[in-house]
Amino acid sequence: MTNERTILLVGRTGNGRSTIANVISNTNKFKESEYAVSESEGGQIEHFRIRGENMIYHIIDTIGIGDNRFTGEETLHRLANAIKGVQNGLNQIFFVISGKFTQEDVEAFTLFRTVFFGEDIGKYTTIIQTKFPGFRDPEKRRKNKEVMRNQNENVATILNSCRRLVHVNNLTEQEDSRQRARNDCRAFLRNYLSSNCQNVYIPSNLGEMDERIQNYLAEKSHGDGEQIQINQLMKENQHLREQLNNFIAQQNLKNLQNFPFQGFPGRF
Repeated sequence: MTNERTILLVGRTGNGRSTIANVISNTNKFKESEYAVSESEGGQIEHFRIRGENMIYHIIDTIGIGDNRFTGEETLHRLANAIKGVQNGLNQIFFVISGKFTQEDVEAFTLFRTVFFGEDIGKYTTIIQTKFPGFRDPEKRRKNKEVMRNQNENVATILNSCRRLVHVNNLTEQEDSRQRARNDCRAFLRNYLSSNCQNVYIPSNLGEMDERIQNYLAEKSHGDGEQIQINQLMKENQHLREQLNNFIAQQNLKNLQNFPFQGFPGRF
């Protein structure tokens, strides 16, 4: 019997999603700056049967959040088109971060949980932290996770809700000519997928995704409009303060000029 694993890669642009896809598949078919249109628009889908292994991998690499080639609305719709490709189910979502867990990563994860999937997304999500040189050392991994949990409440909540935090260090051929780090990461990720990700997650609300995107964009537009007004008021307030300070300075100067010099008693 042949086993199959469907993996959806999501995260911000530049965090290494495509590299993870290449590591798992042991290919260079995924290019971070190119998003081929395959079974779903806006993402790249590849299928691999690994020689010597009784496993077929279906890897979906989505467009990154924050890709400056597209507007925010275009990015959301491209993501939606790619995610609709998993309507028959997936085994694991790899949410990829690079280095520490940033506020932008928190916002991206929240977006996936509230707009694209649901509150139960964490049960089928693994956080993949790239660029972690000490990925082989259990103590370094433990300390890093502890540091992340102590970053802030939002990061701790996300880590607690997800299946696991996995550390990798996907060095390039120039950085590691023998590709030892990449090979070790490949072995770990494949074993992790094979041993821990058998259950299939079938998102129940993909049919409502377009409506949720429109609601999100409407709320964001309203919030952006309010923020613009706040910024304008702050700018006007700063301008008034500058005018008031200039007026006070001019008045002080006039008072000094009009005050007669009387000298000091008892001298000359």
